[in-house]
Formats: sequence, structure tokens, C-alpha cells
Amino acid sequence: MNDPNLSIEGRQKEAGMAVAARGSRIRELLEDAHSVIARDAESAERALGKAREPDPGELQARAAVLAPNLQMLSSPQEWANLYRARFAHRTDRFLIEEAAELRIAALGGSDGGALAKQFRGAREELSMQAPPEVREAEDDLEELAELDAALGALERVVGAALDGLRDGGSPSGEGRIGASMTVAEWNTYATRYGGRAVPNA
Repeated sequence: MNDPNLSIEGRQKEAGMAVAARGSRIRELLEDAHSVIARDAESAERALGKAREPDPGELQARAAVLAPNLQMLSSPQEWANLYRARFAHRTDRFLIEEAAELRIAALGGSDGGALAKQFRGAREELSMQAPPEVREAEDDLEELAELDAALGALERVVGAALDGLRDGGSPSGEGRIGASMTVAEWNTYATRYGGRAVPNA
């Protein structure tokens, strides 16, 4: 590197090769980070599923009790009201959630959308009353999704910058704007979850 006997073109080519090699390593590290996040998300999904699972011994009996009530529900508000009323009971909560998802899919269109909106509102309203293990798993999934999005934005900007440097250029105005937006996105994540913020160039 920096051989004084090289021509300008030769130096540019050598610099481009060095940037490409380092860029390849950076991309590998980012891909590794995505893979780690994906594995952690799978673990959080399993933890959430386990935390939501009802007592097998109660499931059949409670399903038989709830079935007539579920069949009588005719409006999104009635679904939300029943969910609120039975939220503290783990098995009933599970059965109503599963039934609501099936009902939303069966209705489709605006009717399904109305039920989904009403039921989602009830779930958000009651989220802080969920068992600690459910809240923890949901929080983990939310954080991992935001981290993955921040890394994705970083990956795109770094890739564009490396491509420009490899070709002997410099980051464009569009690239600098993208980098600024990525820094802002990362700092939003860092502020929320206690990470280290970075300065905006």
C-alpha cells in the first residue's frame, strides 16, 4: 500500500481493493448481528408462547364453558368487553385471544378490521396487567425489532458509503442525508434502551 512507484490509477485501484476488503468484513459483521437478533427473537417468541400457554388440564373444560358465550358475541365491543372481564384468567384469556384471531380472519374486510382494531385496543389497555413473563417477552421482541431496524438502516448507509469510496468517490448529499437519518434512528433506539448514542456529523 502507498507504493510511490504506483500511478494515480494504480493507487486508486489499490485503495479500492482495500476498501472492498474492509467493506466485506463490515457487511459480514452486520449480517452476524442480524443472525444473533433473529435467534434472540426466536427465543423470545418461544418464551412468549410458553408464558401464554394455558393449563392443559383446564383448557378443554374452559373451552366448553366459553364456547356458547363466544358464539353469542356480535360486535367488536362485545368481544373487547368479554376479554376485559376474563383477562385475569390465564386460560380464558388464551381462548378468547385465539377465538378473536380466528373470527377476524373469518370476517375479513372492514368487519374484520373493526374487530381487530377494537380487540387490539383492549389488549394494549390491559398490557400492563399481563403476567411479568408475558410483558418481559413482549418487551424483548419489541426491542429486538427496533434494533434490527436500526441495524438495517446502518447497513444500507454503510453499504452506499463503501461503494462510493471503492469507486474512488465520496458520499453524496443523498448519502449524507441517509447517514444523518440513520444516526437519528440509532440514537432513538439507544435513548430508549440505554445504549450509547453517537454524534451526528
